[in-house]
Amino acid sequence: MKKLLLIPIMILLSSTFIFAQGLKLGLSGGISSFQAPDYYTEKISDGGLGLGSELHIGGKAKLSLPVLPLKIVGSVYYTMLGSEDSGIEISGSILSLGVGGEWKLIPGPLAPYLALDINFNSFGEMETKVNSSTFKSDSFSRVGLGVGLGAEFTLLPKVDVDISAKYHFYNLLGKEEIDLGNSLTSDEKSITALMFSATFMFSLL
Repeated sequence: MKKLLLIPIMILLSSTFIFAQGLKLGLSGGISSFQAPDYYTEKISDGGLGLGSELHIGGKAKLSLPVLPLKIVGSVYYTMLGSEDSGIEISGSILSLGVGGEWKLIPGPLAPYLALDINFNSFGEMETKVNSSTFKSDSFSRVGLGVGLGAEFTLLPKVDVDISAKYHFYNLLGKEEIDLGNSLTSDEKSITALMFSATFMFSLL
């Protein structure tokens, strides 16, 4: 009876060990270059937010699957938004939680891959400072998508470097009408950015 009980325990431990061998955790940093809408990229003096290349930091986890050249990926990124022009300061942030996959194109010490992520994006309050006055916009959340290319190469036996470039659609789902006042509304525009990241990945075992 004891031997029979040991069988499922051994199977569980062995499968856990196999997956743990393929699990990597990493720290990320990079730049998010906003492409659209015009309101995000235009100068503050022209009525926009003046956003361009904004810094982001975060983390990434990768789980390799047996046999398949596919890795399950989870990520979290915090993008710091900020600009200043004509005595006006604007600041904000975007917290992005993502889950997706990376398909390895070529095996080897330098392994390029295709990437696809589904992201939950939380836009924090956008704060505008004019002289001694401060104005804040409401926070909101949207579901987005990230697609791109990357490459991973071995730096040390248990340390890899992951470099990627992705095109992010921050508000692919959940768009709402914007109230312009005087009974006027406008459709929410698509928010997109090119995201360049470098990640140091550490193997657990």
